[in-house]
Amino acid sequence: MVNSSRRLPPLMLDGAHVIEWVGRDEPFYELDEGGLRHRISNLAIAQYRGGQWEWENTLYLFGCDAEWEVQSDIDCVSINDAKRTALYSHAVPIDSWQPMSCETDGLR
Repeated sequence: MVNSSRRLPPLMLDGAHVIEWVGRDEPFYELDEGGLRHRISNLAIAQYRGGQWEWENTLYLFGCDAEWEVQSDIDCVSINDAKRTALYSHAVPIDSWQPMSCETDGLR
């Protein structure tokens, strides 16, 4: 089940502002890095803003563990591109994404 009783994301991940997010109890995928397994059960679309470098305005699809620690990132050209990447790579339904808002922030 997507977005069940998940812990809500922080406003920022690795210094990037979270725009939309999705999470579920079972991982979307697992990463194996040198014998360490990371269960990616949260995804976020985020953007670095206002910097002098070109990459700072790029959108990213972050793969996060249950505690919202970033474990992977993919740069994307738009929010729709990030959602399509998540759909095709991890079967995340387009309509399951939740926008960050003041209301969401107040629930934390």
